[in-house]
Amino acid sequence: IGNSYPGLINSRSNATKICTVPTFNRILEPSSSTQYGNSACKGDSGGPLLDIATGKQIGVVSGGPLVLPTCGSLTIPSFYTKVSNYYDWVQSYITADTPPNRYITEPNFIINAREEAGKECHDGIATNNCDFKGSDDDGGSLNLWLLALFAPLAWWRRREA
Repeated sequence: IGNSYPGLINSRSNATKICTVPTFNRILEPSSSTQYGNSACKGDSGGPLLDIATGKQIGVVSGGPLVLPTCGSLTIPSFYTKVSNYYDWVQSYITADTPPNRYITEPNFIINAREEAGKECHDGIATNNCDFKGSDDDGGSLNLWLLALFAPLAWWRRREA
């Protein structure tokens, strides 16, 4: 990409992201020795990452360091969403005969959760899991007799203090 633009770091574990590190450093405040580089900053989210050689957008600014310096960190990369990973999805909307009927497309896990919520019971940790009903021999519940045993003790200790 060149020496004046941030260097790219490919992630083998997450192919949907592009990370960049600055390729140069500058001291912006003469009274401080803090060095800054060329990278994304607060307020840049949603902005483009362009390939200077082709002029094509290859990423969308997702974020940067949460520690100081938050802009232009020389050691912590900024990260971008890799546009090519979503190319087919973008094309499906661009080439559609009609505009989308919604501005936000919900992910499948939200759609599935909404459908599951209407069912009477299902497995897993959820408020409508039928296995969480409880019974007389539940060991995790505080029984009335245990409360009755400790209430006088608590009253007596409070009176002593």
